[in-house]
Amino acid sequence: MQHKSQRRPTVVLLFALIGILFAACSGPNLSDTTNAAVVNSQDISMARFLTMTKLIESVSALNDASLPSWQLPRGRTAHQKAQQQALNLLMTNMLVDSHAKKLLTPAAWARIKELEDTQLKALFAQVPAQYKLLVNQGLLTPDTYRPFIHQQIVEQQLIDPKNVNGNGLKVDVAHVKIITVKSKKQADTIYDQIKKGTAWATLATANSVDSAQAAGGDIAVLPAGYLPVEVDAFIFGKNAIALNTVYEMQKPSRLGYSIIEVLSRSSGIAVSALDSTQPIVTNAQISPQGAAVNGLLTQWARAASAQVNVNWCGNVSGVACAPLLTLDQQPGT
Repeated sequence: MQHKSQRRPTVVLLFALIGILFAACSGPNLSDTTNAAVVNSQDISMARFLTMTKLIESVSALNDASLPSWQLPRGRTAHQKAQQQALNLLMTNMLVDSHAKKLLTPAAWARIKELEDTQLKALFAQVPAQYKLLVNQGLLTPDTYRPFIHQQIVEQQLIDPKNVNGNGLKVDVAHVKIITVKSKKQADTIYDQIKKGTAWATLATANSVDSAQAAGGDIAVLPAGYLPVEVDAFIFGKNAIALNTVYEMQKPSRLGYSIIEVLSRSSGIAVSALDSTQPIVTNAQISPQGAAVNGLLTQWARAASAQVNVNWCGNVSGVACAPLLTLDQQPGT
């Protein structure tokens, strides 16, 4: 079955991905804590967390030599972000697995590691020269990089209905129009222009900063969970906006201030029935099937957020403790 793309590309560009992660050069010794977090009564060991953090830091230090050590203010902030990224990744993988293991057939679940091994073998057969030092040091290995591709492999398995128990995955979808801008003032202006009759497509093409811009702000098949949680709530939530009503968000999502109109909603649509050959927006290489599974993974993580117990908040001297679980990680529009 064709799967054009997903939140992480089907063929993960190993070092392009980890090259954008946050980092600093080193950090304090925290190995005296047994677990970094407990998710649904399952432990994430501090040793594994520290290994992931060190990998992120080391790759980022190679990519940006100007990053200071964690002893300096900028370095401490970057260090904490690296800690957040490492723990978030490990926790969301665990949350995804808790659902996927129930949904996938035993054969499909067992195949995940085999698929990961195949992809990792291909990736590590072509390690760029600047990262071979990390391989030689034992920091960058198939085992330490496996968490970065795990969700992508799980998504591939979930998309194929032959791999899923019962009647396959079902999702809610909507046909929406959206315009996203960076400032409230600009959003107010565009909202007024829409109310006065200016064509949505004209305004979206000229002003929107989301990836539906190239399609005139029109997303014909939008699965629940794909957009940021604030936007998703207005489209699919308990207090979702009425159909064919133009709504301006008063607070921004991570994408910006959005103006939304929902043209239709459908519930319980089989993922396998969505057209896998068409991107959900013109300039985004993600199919409705891929977006639907991505959205389900995000919804699982959001729903499980109350069950996450973080034993250690990851702050270092001079840095306030920040939330470690960022559940809204979808690229959205």
